[in-house]
Amino acid sequence: MNKHILYAVDHRKSGDNRHRDAMPYNMETREYLVQQMKEWGDFALKQKTTVILEPLKRKYAYFIRLVADAAAICRDAGSDGARCLGDFYHMYEEETSNYGAFRSGGKYLNHVHIASMVKRLMPGEEPEIDDYRDGFRALQELNYQGHISFECGTDGDPLVTIPTAVKWLKGQWNN
Repeated sequence: MNKHILYAVDHRKSGDNRHRDAMPYNMETREYLVQQMKEWGDFALKQKTTVILEPLKRKYAYFIRLVADAAAICRDAGSDGARCLGDFYHMYEEETSNYGAFRSGGKYLNHVHIASMVKRLMPGEEPEIDDYRDGFRALQELNYQGHISFECGTDGDPLVTIPTAVKWLKGQWNN
């Protein structure tokens, strides 16, 4: 196994929710990741797909917490198969603006995860917090054509909360 592989071990099963850094984040590890994204991106293109880099909030990751960071790595990789993701849940804690986060992803933004901002429930289950309008405005300005997928649970009956979430999101998309 290559000694430079970057990873964080998931200890949730043991009750320890902290990650373990395989190596420190510095310019050497960033350059290694850029090289890997180039390799993986080129391979993904041959498979008619992409490899997507997802920024996470600091509770889950020690680097790449901003969409701009992930987009810069994809840009530097120089492969059309290297792309990034924006996740409203993670962005709520790490980004100063959903609008700015998505705009910074630009052409490298290839997927969006959506959930309520704090508890990671269906969009709209935290109505006092769940405001996606700035992010949606950026996606509209970018003429974003990728997917937006739910990555969440629910406190209610999914047969009720899913259609309610879709209605909530349509209202915010059009507002």
